[in-house]
This record gives sequence, structure tokens and C-alpha cells, in this order.
Amino acid sequence: LKPSIPINPKDKNISLLYKRMLETVNDPNHKGVGIAAPQIGLNRKVFLVKRLDKVGEPFEMCINPTITWYSDVTRYGKEGCLSIPGKSDMVYRSLIIRVAYTDLDGVQKDETIEGYTAVIFQHEYDHLLGILYPEQVIKQKVQTFKPALEKNELYYLNSN
Repeated sequence: LKPSIPINPKDKNISLLYKRMLETVNDPNHKGVGIAAPQIGLNRKVFLVKRLDKVGEPFEMCINPTITWYSDVTRYGKEGCLSIPGKSDMVYRSLIIRVAYTDLDGVQKDETIEGYTAVIFQHEYDHLLGILYPEQVIKQKVQTFKPALEKNELYYLNSN
């Protein structure tokens, strides 16, 4: 896998791409909470994310996204992927991120995203970097994480 290249937010085919990605992520046989363009054979920097943090939980298109900040506090949770059906594993992801992107209407966004929606963003962003979640699992085996608080699933990356 290789990193994706930027896409023109004014490309006349963006709405068609959105529809194709939405149909794929909503396939009743393989429903997901996010999908990146490389997963449908297009090596461009764009993904859809189900916004569990918004009323109605809409899917939003993120064009040329960049995660500009990751919190040190992470959550440890199970992830699966439409590209690897029937498999899952435990992955550390930042609990809060800051992300900049262009939306489907061409509006520049700069948002702080928290919780499981932040996990979805990070997972899909990895696709744009040419990374699948099993690579994160392998990388994280050589890192250490310490509990942020007792009796929860939040951790700090131990930088010592």
C-alpha cells in the first residue's frame, strides 16, 4: 500500500465518489462506520466517516484531511476493517484529535473530535497513509502505554 495523493475538492466527480463510497459502506452484508477512497480502488485523500458525535449520525466526506494534533490520552479498543472482513484486533488510538479537511460543499473545516468518532477518523486516515490497522497493532507492541486512570480503557503513551 502507498500513501494517497490529494484530490481537487472542486472535482466534478466528487458527488459521484461520495455516492459510491456511501453505497459501499452501507452494504447490508458488510456495513461499516467509515471508508477511505483507497478501499474502493481510488488512491486519493478522501474518506467518509460516520459522525457518531452529531445528531442523526450522518456520514460526512473529508477531502484532503490532515490530523494536526493527537492527544496523549488514548483508548484501547477493538477495530475491524472492511478491507479485512471477519478479523479484528485491539488498537490504541488517541481519545481526542484535531483535524482539518474540506467537506463535500467545499467548506474548510478545522475540528476537535473526541471518543469513538476520533477513532474512526484515525482508522480512515491511516488508509490514506497506506496503513491498515494490523500494522498499528505490530507497531504498538514495541510501545508502552500506562493507564490514565484506574478502571477504564484510557492510557498514556509512555514516552520514556
